[in-house]
Amino acid sequence: MESREAYRVFLLEYVLKDAADDGPGVTMTLAQLIDRYLLYAIGYYPQGESSEYHNLRHILHPLQVDYGDLSARDFGPKTLKKYRESLIDKGLARSYINGVMSKIRRMYRWAVSEELLPVKYHQALSSIQGLRKGRTAAKETKDVKPVEWSSVSPVLAHLSPVVAAMVQTHWLTGCRSGSLVEATPGQFDRSKEIWVWRPRHKTEHLEFDLRLPIGPKCQKILQPFLDRPGEQPIFSPREGALRKHRRHHDRYTAKSYRRAVVRGIDRANAAISQANEKRKKPKPLIERWTPHQLRHSRGTIVREQFDLEAAQAILQLRINNPQQ
Repeated sequence: MESREAYRVFLLEYVLKDAADDGPGVTMTLAQLIDRYLLYAIGYYPQGESSEYHNLRHILHPLQVDYGDLSARDFGPKTLKKYRESLIDKGLARSYINGVMSKIRRMYRWAVSEELLPVKYHQALSSIQGLRKGRTAAKETKDVKPVEWSSVSPVLAHLSPVVAAMVQTHWLTGCRSGSLVEATPGQFDRSKEIWVWRPRHKTEHLEFDLRLPIGPKCQKILQPFLDRPGEQPIFSPREGALRKHRRHHDRYTAKSYRRAVVRGIDRANAAISQANEKRKKPKPLIERWTPHQLRHSRGTIVREQFDLEAAQAILQLRINNPQQ
């Protein structure tokens, strides 16, 4: 199998050397290609710290630093494999590295569609298979495990009122962190007893309509934050901030939300440690958890109470045509 792939790569690289009739992009460097692709991406993808544009910029910048002076046409399968090996040597996870390779190939596919490069250059890079589990030195990521409510509840008192409400909403809905920080009053249909939340999500460009039911318990948590303009984020770091002297942005990002939760856990553990000095039987500290684990907790709870199909429906209820 490996010998066949190596032979295919050899043939493709041999074809790459024949640039007599290639036409466009003869002198374009890889750095110039990356710049043009990011210029396209910043206009195509929705803006935000967790947007695809920022992911692309984060992934392509190291490539630009290491191979930017190389002609875009000379960045063939062998060079891409060499770059992949450097990512493995840095200790990056297999799934992340496969994602990097996919985005580089996507950039070349875009270049072909813009007639910046002939199609054979994208075909050459596409000949490289992704790293497979158990067949590479790249490390594996740990599975995201659900967190117990007993580890969440004690932390709420050490969070700002806004972050505490976000955590409780996250726990009850199982939404994504990105959807939570971008929640606005206009996304909630409150016309019926059970509200319907249509959050922004990463697959909305595929014209999927995501709907999350909001019951009475979650409604009570959200109600104080919905009395504002329809497109304004309902969760703001400036409201009820624990550190008044800090400058706060007008909205959270997935990263700042996660940092706020981690700081709350650390404060809770500091309080436990202080109280343990006076206890005969010390209480254990709270193991750090992340907002992403709250989503997995909701899925686990629903699956245990009902079934896997119900859990999938709660976490990812997507409808192609809401009119049907």
